[in-house]
Amino acid sequence: MTIMGSARFLDHFGDLYGNRLSQASKQKSDKALRAALRLFALQWLPSTGSEVDRWASPSDATVARLHEKKAPRSSSCGFYADAWNQARMAIDEARSVRSFRAVFAAFIFDGTAIPISARNDSSETSIEHVILVIGLQKLHELDKLVQDYCTALGPFSQYGALAEASLTLVRWSGYIRDTGAALTSNHQCRLPDPLHGTNTFNRDNSAPSAFFSESVGECDRKIPEICRMMAAEAFFIWRRIADLKNDLQRSYKNPQGLGSEILDSVNTVVNLIGTFNEKVRPFIERCRGNFYDLSMPSRVSCVSLVVPWDMGVLVLADSLRPHIKSMLNDCAQDFGQLIRQYQHGAALSVAQTARRVLDLPIEEAFNLQNGLASEAPITAYHVTPRIMTTSIEKAVVYFARLQLSRGPGIGDFDSEPDCLPGDLWHDQIDCLMKGLLSLEVTIGGSQEAGQVLESLLYEYGDIISECWSNDFDT
Repeated sequence: MTIMGSARFLDHFGDLYGNRLSQASKQKSDKALRAALRLFALQWLPSTGSEVDRWASPSDATVARLHEKKAPRSSSCGFYADAWNQARMAIDEARSVRSFRAVFAAFIFDGTAIPISARNDSSETSIEHVILVIGLQKLHELDKLVQDYCTALGPFSQYGALAEASLTLVRWSGYIRDTGAALTSNHQCRLPDPLHGTNTFNRDNSAPSAFFSESVGECDRKIPEICRMMAAEAFFIWRRIADLKNDLQRSYKNPQGLGSEILDSVNTVVNLIGTFNEKVRPFIERCRGNFYDLSMPSRVSCVSLVVPWDMGVLVLADSLRPHIKSMLNDCAQDFGQLIRQYQHGAALSVAQTARRVLDLPIEEAFNLQNGLASEAPITAYHVTPRIMTTSIEKAVVYFARLQLSRGPGIGDFDSEPDCLPGDLWHDQIDCLMKGLLSLEVTIGGSQEAGQVLESLLYEYGDIISECWSNDFDT
């Protein structure tokens, strides 16, 4: 709501900074924003409402696709797919409109789940983040106009200060989307990094030492604020992981191996992760250890920090995997050992968080204020379903590969396999898969989880089936 207000505020003065819009353009911009907001809200409706709907749920659609059959859509998911197409058309109609409403509509749209039907009708690369790129380009064009307007108003202008603050909020929204898209797909970051060259990482954003000796009630009040501070630092690292991931992809076919600049970047990012882990892991363990005694805001804040953070570490490990052997032997040994350690910790962390969330009683998990389905887990509260499904998917793949290879996670560095005991290994995958399927109770979660489920079953179906448990009494 704050960012939407900022967009409206900036559009209000469009004529003054040289962005004059016709009445038709304003109507297109409004239509695009309304359609995007409607689509975004629909993500959290229950994906199934009756036994009839259940038979046409995304899980069954997944099975049908595996057998090359056409499955009917449930009414709720079909309604969502129609809303997605309408929003995409409205934003496309406003493609030539340069307004902050249109920019924000593009950012909202990019944060929604792509319907399974849309993915089936076209290749993923042709629809994923196309709207985001359009929005980022509009923001780039408008940014200079607003900055010139603020300069013209002078350093003591109240409206200049408000316009600058509003522009910063919209920029930050775009930065979040840009970074998240680069971490979870092949998207290349478009916006400049606002934190580049700052001392953000050097600030002490860790939990205060008193936090670890205080009562659970005293800690509970501080957790949301601590998570907000740590998230800012995490974004500093996520952007560097995203940039490094893109650099590694571009250099994959280079016969001469990785250049010195990329090796320096790897060293920097690995050190950043290690330093941040030293601060965030003790905090996370304290929160998870007292998870059932925390209030809902603290639970949501903790989950919203730890799962994306773990995802970033898993993304980096996957990006480095093909390149480890092309590095210098001593360099690869050092990087491999550290990343293997961080990757293992991140995968376990995702599984442990999923277990805490799944073990919550339904009456404690349900939050009427958010309008979520009655069985929606806390992981479904995240504004972008892709973050949660990607985190779980990468953790499942890590444990499956670990057992299949009977060796290290990203490179052959040790002679002894680094495997979990059989029962613990089974337990991690079982818990992660149940966490993934729990997301299917909302429309947005069902679209993303359905795609991940299909991919995991195709690659690791026997392992997942072997690890699967149930709670039947007979």
